[in-house]
Amino acid sequence: MTPELASMSESYSVQSPDEITYGLGATTQVAEYATKHDFDSALLVTDADIVEAGVVDPVTSALEQADISVDLFEDAKPEPKLSMVADTIETLRDGGHTLVVGVGGGSVLDTAKFASALADQDI
Repeated sequence: MTPELASMSESYSVQSPDEITYGLGATTQVAEYATKHDFDSALLVTDADIVEAGVVDPVTSALEQADISVDLFEDAKPEPKLSMVADTIETLRDGGHTLVVGVGGGSVLDTAKFASALADQDI
């Protein structure tokens, strides 16, 4: 294995101010994190292509096995606009979700982070 690939053979966590986990094996850690922090309901933010590819399945399964309910917001689009973030926030609030999980690329993660950060704001 090349040194470049070896560095992606693990998962990594960054806390700033919330925790971001990425890399191989990260999906197996989401339920542990949610359980540790007493989350009981997750909104999984993603896009239709990621859902179609089956990438969200292991995350959803891990959360559901930990008795955490999961709803999908699969309407994330490239270069997220405030209106899309507002739709995500509405889904987050309506579902009473206590955890936001982003699965996908940069725009998906941006949408998830903005929605999580702004959910308690009046926008």
